[in-house]
Amino acid sequence: MKSTIQFKIVTSIILFLIQPFSNFAQEVRYRGEITLTSGSFNGRTFVKEFKQDSILIETKMRGKNIYVDQFLPAHQVATIKVYSKFKHGRGAAKGALIGLGIGTFLGLISAVTASEDDYFYVTPLQGLIFFNVLTTPMPTLVGLVGGSRKSKKFIINGNIDAYNSQREEMQHLLTK
Repeated sequence: MKSTIQFKIVTSIILFLIQPFSNFAQEVRYRGEITLTSGSFNGRTFVKEFKQDSILIETKMRGKNIYVDQFLPAHQVATIKVYSKFKHGRGAAKGALIGLGIGTFLGLISAVTASEDDYFYVTPLQGLIFFNVLTTPMPTLVGLVGGSRKSKKFIINGNIDAYNSQREEMQHLLTK
């Protein structure tokens, strides 16, 4: 009984100390690549929000592990490449389809090239089942772990009207 109370107290203290950092980790930001109309823009960039005439980005300071918020005027932007969030289900589905495709191909090839004199003779149905069972789990697992995400490149070329006409689509891709 006494150890249970001590465990609850220690757990409460740890959660109390960790809680302020939980909001820091959940801050919304998405990976993006931005090229400028003139000059260069180096460093790791996270897009936070697309404003009416600028982009709120978070960029890593060179040589330090510190990120700072910056407003980048839209008229200085040539292109923006926006990445969606990782989708592990979509990655697993792609992996499963790739595994099924490879298994079907190998199963059909093994059935077509097999003869009754072979040590390991399979019918087309047996070949499909065997090779699909053999080849589907690993690509599915890799896709599940790795995930999948979409990216799209938007061409702005310093034109505010072009930026504003694509802004809603860019924002939608970020939150998709």
